[in-house]
Amino acid sequence: MVSLFTGKTLITNNKDCDEVDTERELSQRLDNKVMLLYFGSGECTRCQQFSPVLKDFFVRLTDEFYVERASQLVLVYVSQDETEERQEKFLKTMPERWLFLPFQDEFKRCSLPGFLERYTEASSVNLNRGTPPSLFPVLETQVLPSSPRGELELRFAVSDTPVVVVLKPSGEVIAGNAVEEIRCLGTACFRNWQEAAELVDRSFLLAEYFDDLAKRSITDPIRRLKYKLEKKTRKKERKEVLCPDMELGSSSGTYIW
Repeated sequence: MVSLFTGKTLITNNKDCDEVDTERELSQRLDNKVMLLYFGSGECTRCQQFSPVLKDFFVRLTDEFYVERASQLVLVYVSQDETEERQEKFLKTMPERWLFLPFQDEFKRCSLPGFLERYTEASSVNLNRGTPPSLFPVLETQVLPSSPRGELELRFAVSDTPVVVVLKPSGEVIAGNAVEEIRCLGTACFRNWQEAAELVDRSFLLAEYFDDLAKRSITDPIRRLKYKLEKKTRKKERKEVLCPDMELGSSSGTYIW
């Protein structure tokens, strides 16, 4: 499972937006667990109906209020939101234990400039080979979509939302889309996935696991602070772009329009 996100950064959906990016951290969070990849959006009507169901499903399996020990389950939100602001708004209503990819990461969804660059390169290669543009594979299915698909969408054949892909620790697919299964069976379907995934019961390692967490690198706080500062900078830049005529008052600290 770790190999799927090797070289990538996952972010924890808590107030500090803790990053999970080293091999050791990824291993601790992902190994020996059933993984759910949730392809969704806060603006999608069907997602708005399903997301509360998924939230309740996840909480009932991982929150100590409902279970003595959290189930071997991890969820990664693969955002299909149009803007980072919409992604943040949606995630504020979801569990803090969820993980997600940075908004700009093309692993989850290719940006239009990135898609055009790849398309241009592919077109150039095919033209040099004498292949007519009408036969380019990309044009057989779609013509320059407004939201080009990212690697994860292509890998798991995601064409609509909501989609919940269920994976074994090995990365093998248990269910291509478990939305209806979750709706109909609730938490009972996790037992089926657990058996299919052949998870190892590591409850006897629980104390050792928490000891490992206490030994995290001394650079972790610095790295988290760096991420938060970068996030604040991005928000400030967005405000400046949206409100170019806004000036900051010199003494009162109020905005002058």
